[in-house]
Amino acid sequence: MSTLETWKTIKVGTGLKTKDDFMRAFEKGGFAITGKAIKMFERAELSVSPAPAVVELVQITTTQLTGEPNGSTKPVVFAAASRMGLKHCTLEIAL
Repeated sequence: MSTLETWKTIKVGTGLKTKDDFMRAFEKGGFAITGKAIKMFERAELSVSPAPAVVELVQITTTQLTGEPNGSTKPVVFAAASRMGLKHCTLEIAL
């Protein structure tokens, strides 16, 4: 892992196993699911961790990753993140 400070620590694989589980949890919490959120739930690659795990999240800008102040392409950003030991967040983590 990089030397970046942890922004937030979350737990995954804690009981929500399906898309419907996530939707019910949001609705139970009083959150409306609309627009882009619905499209995220419809994506086939939404999967969940089969076992509980702790994930440390960091915040970093494109400029910090690539050194380019005006942005960069997705492949360049992902390659730079990989070199720093960072991994792409799954949709489960993004939710």
